[in-house]
Amino acid sequence: MSSSHPSIPVISPLNVIAGAIVVLHSGANISAPVMIYGATDDDVGGSLTLQSGASIGGVVMFFGGGGVFNDATGAASNYQFFGGGGAIHLSSHGSIANISNTAGDWNSVYGSQVTVNLNGCEANVFGGDNLVAFTGGLNNQVSLYGGATQWNTVVGSQGTTIVSGGNASVVGGGDTIYAAAGVWLSLYATNGVADAVNASGAFVILNDAEAAIIGGGDAILTSGASTLSLWGTNGSWDAVYGSDNTISLIGAQASIVGGGETISASAGSWMSLYATGGRADNVSATDAYIIVNSAQAAISGGGNNVFTTGAASVSLSGTDGVWDTFWGSGAQLALASAEASIVGGDNFVAASNAALSLYQTNGHADAIAGAHNSIYLMDAQAQLQGGHDTVYFNGASSLSVSGGDDAFCFNAAMGTATISGFDLSDTLALSVSDWTSYQSLLGSGALTQVGADTLIRLDANNAITLTGVQASSLTAAQFVFT
Repeated sequence: MSSSHPSIPVISPLNVIAGAIVVLHSGANISAPVMIYGATDDDVGGSLTLQSGASIGGVVMFFGGGGVFNDATGAASNYQFFGGGGAIHLSSHGSIANISNTAGDWNSVYGSQVTVNLNGCEANVFGGDNLVAFTGGLNNQVSLYGGATQWNTVVGSQGTTIVSGGNASVVGGGDTIYAAAGVWLSLYATNGVADAVNASGAFVILNDAEAAIIGGGDAILTSGASTLSLWGTNGSWDAVYGSDNTISLIGAQASIVGGGETISASAGSWMSLYATGGRADNVSATDAYIIVNSAQAAISGGGNNVFTTGAASVSLSGTDGVWDTFWGSGAQLALASAEASIVGGDNFVAASNAALSLYQTNGHADAIAGAHNSIYLMDAQAQLQGGHDTVYFNGASSLSVSGGDDAFCFNAAMGTATISGFDLSDTLALSVSDWTSYQSLLGSGALTQVGADTLIRLDANNAITLTGVQASSLTAAQFVFT
């Protein structure tokens, strides 16, 4: 009695040992696995070259952290690579290298217009116009080396891309990107999951994308409404170009060119706004520094220092008792239930239910329009239009007023004040340290007529002049002593 058993095929791999140089010539077709071994103490890593007409259908495996695979066929091919530390040379455009299981030992791929698919592994890619795809697995990492004018494309999410040379388009979100100075990056399709970009002196394009950019001296260009946060500029200003973006500054410095931006800034951040084109940037900040260069901005938050150059327009709100400081001349400023110190002259201020103090107008009166405001003149000049305002005088100040029901208040040290346009509905609030009542004021002889004006004189350094007012027209109802 006899029996037969099916034969079991045995496939022997092609072994390329350390120190060996193996060349497959035209017509050679290897379907078995290929094992290329790395360097030993005595020999360099093994080397396998495929010449024109040769092919490999099986997996190419790198062992021992080394070895060279050289495709010189001149025809686009699709290869599977397993293991790390190998050098892969692809001579033909359209070739594909599928790489897996490098285990932290980076492969290096050389070629142009090739595709490199990474499955949970690491690779250096040299050349331009290549496509790198994170096809699966975790912690895919690629380092790109290309010429100054060459672009590579990386597609995938939650991986790491290092651009050491050339330029790169990165498609997908949640990636960590490192870029050398002078490199261009273009980010796409982050889908709400921001990329983290670590770069200084690089160029970053956001195409309806989200990114956190760490480092200084970067130029950031946006296409569409993008979202970006800036960190770690360390005094080297970033520049952002675009409109209708959402921008966060976290202890950073940035020049922002374009209008309709929504900007938030942490304490100590600096921003300089340009070319808003009539579309105000909306800034939410506290204790930040904001420069408005012939631009428009709506700023909410308190404790900010706002500087203007040229024909700037700024609105302040939401200071919540923490005064902003505004530095500039010839600007338009609006305050809505806000508090601000204004340093400089020739400003136009529209205010409602606000508190503002004026400094260093240097003879160039600020113009204030509004009602129900508290206004402090600190050796300053102002024109006031509106009513129901309370004005506090300090030092040598002057006020031209139109309206009514305003209150003008003075400390015991009155300074020298001039008020033009004093109305019968207005009141003067004087210190009881100087006079206790209207009768004591009259009895002291301090209230006199000087030409067409009324003079209230405490001494040579403290006096109030009401221009165009007859002293005899004043009544006790127009005086308050506190």
